[in-house]
Amino acid sequence: MTVLDGNPARKLYESEGFRLVETRRGGLAGNPAFDATGHVLERRL
Repeated sequence: MTVLDGNPARKLYESEGFRLVETRRGGLAGNPAFDATGHVLERRL
């Protein structure tokens, strides 16, 4: 799952067992003219 930087939902996902795997920077998906930072989260079962 990917969450944009600054999205308060990240704390909710982490409280449910998701962990940060990677942080990516680059053009926003669907509108690459805008730079964005996204955090890749993973939940292991």
